[in-house]
Amino acid sequence: RKTKREIHAICLQETHFLPTDRYDFNLHNYTSYNCYSVAERRQGGACIYVSNNSSHFQIQLNTELQAVACSIRTGTSRLCVCSLYLPPNDPLTIHALNGLISQLPSPFLICADANSRHLLWGSDRCDSRGNIWEKVIQDHALNVVNTGCPTRLDEYTGFWSHIDITISSSTLGPHLDWRTADDLYASDHCPILITYQYSREREATEQTHIRWNLSKANWTEFSEKCDIVFDEAEGHRNCELMTQNIMNAAHETIPKKSGKGRYNCPWWTDECKEVIEQRERALNRFRRSRQYILLLEYKRAKAKARQVIRKAKKDSWQKLLEQFNHTTPVNYLWDIIRRFTMKERFQRPLPVLTVNGHIIDDPLEVGNTMGRFFSGICSSDNCKVLDSFRLSS
Repeated sequence: RKTKREIHAICLQETHFLPTDRYDFNLHNYTSYNCYSVAERRQGGACIYVSNNSSHFQIQLNTELQAVACSIRTGTSRLCVCSLYLPPNDPLTIHALNGLISQLPSPFLICADANSRHLLWGSDRCDSRGNIWEKVIQDHALNVVNTGCPTRLDEYTGFWSHIDITISSSTLGPHLDWRTADDLYASDHCPILITYQYSREREATEQTHIRWNLSKANWTEFSEKCDIVFDEAEGHRNCELMTQNIMNAAHETIPKKSGKGRYNCPWWTDECKEVIEQRERALNRFRRSRQYILLLEYKRAKAKARQVIRKAKKDSWQKLLEQFNHTTPVNYLWDIIRRFTMKERFQRPLPVLTVNGHIIDDPLEVGNTMGRFFSGICSSDNCKVLDSFRLSS
């Protein structure tokens, strides 16, 4: 809510999703990859939401653990991200963790609600599950990215614990920045913010997405500037010259949109903002003093924020329904429906190709590969058989 930086991936654990869900748990401009619990009731589960601004694909895992993994393109390389949930009452073995890690291509990042305690990530004691993690981390030479900050608040006792682990391959660890959010956001786990520090070379090659404001384009001037003349002496370079000509004309006649676009929250009010700030202040006061009376104040502020937000959502929905009657234009109704389904500005994931077992996810290389494929199909060499048939007939 307070960051302006784009979030490339969101790892969630204990999602309680079911494969038969009829609800829409999708996020705008994100693709979700899910691992469901074996049980039919709502429990456990892991999920990864990946931004469609980056090319990505799921990595199929053969494991008994509740884990899901995907490969995300970052600059000139790929990063494997795994979301893992280990229920507190389920047995954990070294063999299961070794099998999972062996299937993750390096470099990889594991974000786990491990329900495990060890001195490596800030706990004051070590349990059996934490000792298993220690053995696996040593055998694979992995990095624990945690900085020692607690990640979970027990609202009944007021005690903080360190049960969420972030683990990376050895080459990736030095480039990660790990911290917890200041607010719990009505959860008992602290959101963990992980930043991947790109090198300058990778950051320079990162492709930016241009958003053209086509509604304000000067199409007459654009068509006049797109005066393309083919020169037979240039040969195949005519394609590059034509593309450059079109792009130059677009930059001169079509304005660009600032930012990446944001959806306004229709039910958000000043009262919602105020109660959330009160909840944050109450949590910060409890963090500083650890007094039980301040924990009760935080719980009251949390309950009040939940009540105000629910009321704001209900009032906003009723206000919307009161606008509809027999004179409401049909196009306005469809516009409301498109906003609810978030299909106005939906961006599809960038394509990923597999050619001869080799994965191609760079957008430029994907376009070149498809161009070479269709160029071979449309080549004049494929017409020789047809021309000879016509001559013989």
